[in-house]
Amino acid sequence: MDHETLSEEALRMKKERIIQVAAQLFLNDGLDNIRMTDIAEASGIGVASLYRYFETRTAIVIAAGTILWKDIQLQFTDYFSSSAKDCNGLEMVSEQFRFMLKLYHERPDFIRFLDSFDRLVLAENVPASILAGYEESILNLKDLFLNACKTGVKDGSIRSGLDYEKLYMTAAHAMNALAEKTARGPILEGDDFTNIDEEPSMILKLLLYYLRT
Repeated sequence: MDHETLSEEALRMKKERIIQVAAQLFLNDGLDNIRMTDIAEASGIGVASLYRYFETRTAIVIAAGTILWKDIQLQFTDYFSSSAKDCNGLEMVSEQFRFMLKLYHERPDFIRFLDSFDRLVLAENVPASILAGYEESILNLKDLFLNACKTGVKDGSIRSGLDYEKLYMTAAHAMNALAEKTARGPILEGDDFTNIDEEPSMILKLLLYYLRT
């Protein structure tokens, strides 16, 4: 391995380290509260050096979001491979969405990051092309859901003739929106959060009830 390759590898590792540090800062203190100076200091480098790795703060936010989603992907793989063995189609759907419930309950810091991330992207009108890597890393259960529904129709646990893709999108969007609202906390005086932690579970119950034969 020549010197140039070693230098490129060292550069890559340094950049990954910065992204990891930034991601943890965003989770701990909130995306809106972290500046480039904070990331540089925590990474042990100067601000000018940080800008040589990332030209903008938005660029490092996107990189941080990408690795956070990849970590969630690994967690899901571990969870689903152990929990969905010998399940029928309906049980597979249940386990997929239970992972989402587990994520919402155990990782409010991540949910808050996603809410802030979406607002940042909209405010800065970030082009879809810039978000391609981030989008690719996002945990998307749709294909697994559709396969589970196909299995369920075959094994008799899920009724046939439904628009399964639209059903998935409806349930996933409802759960995501509720999770982000929960992470933000009450806004209006009339907002009642007394039983809000139970609401995602209710969405799953409604989904399973609708699918069940």
